Amino acid sequence: MYTPGEEIVQIVDEHNRELGELPRRLMREQRLIHRASYILVFNAVGELFIQKRTTTKDVYPGYWDVAAGGVVQ
Repeated sequence: MYTPGEEIVQIVDEHNRELGELPRRLMREQRLIHRASYILVFNAVGELFIQKRTTTKDVYPGYWDVAAGGVVQ
């Protein structure tokens, strides 16, 4: 079974230099810098697509979000 907190995340420093990898849970607990990606989607009249985050997210579960994205593994 997939456990989001155990997903491996690359940790970087403030200059985007790779420092290592840790489970997402530890990255969140220690508030470490990590890479992420985001995609903003607009329609022809300039409206921004938003999504509702899943209730199983470790940060802001169930909230509306302007970006579909995620950490870079």
